[in-house]
Amino acid sequence: MKKIILLTLLNITLALWMVSTAHAEKMDSDTENMVIGRLERILSTLDAGDPARAPSEQRLADLLSERARQRFMSEVEAHCNGCKGSEADRKKAIQLYQGLLKTVNLKGDGAILFQLSHLYQMAGETNQA
Repeated sequence: MKKIILLTLLNITLALWMVSTAHAEKMDSDTENMVIGRLERILSTLDAGDPARAPSEQRLADLLSERARQRFMSEVEAHCNGCKGSEADRKKAIQLYQGLLKTVNLKGDGAILFQLSHLYQMAGETNQA
C-alpha cells in the first residue's frame, strides 16, 4: 500500500508539473536529474510483480534515453572524442528497455524498439540497431 501511495504521489507531482509547463518546453537538467533519482528510488522499493513497475521502468528508460541524447549532442558539439558522459545513461536505458520487451504487450513494443534502435545507433552499434 505504501508503494502505491508513493507512486501515486510521484505521478501527481509529475502531472502537476506538466500542467504548469503545458507548452512544449524541455525539463531543465536539475529537474530531470531529480525525477530520474526519484524514479530510481521508487523502483528499488517495488516488487518485480508490481503492476506499477513496468510503466515506471519505461518512464525511467525514456528519461535516461533523453538525457543520454542531450549529453551526446553536447559531446559532439564540444568535439570531445572519448567523452563518456552519455554512455552510462545509454547503457542503463538499453538494459531497462530490453527487460521491458519481455513484459510489455505488442502495442508497447514499437516505441521500445524505436528507442533501442536509436540508443544503439548513438553507441555506434549499427548491427544491433
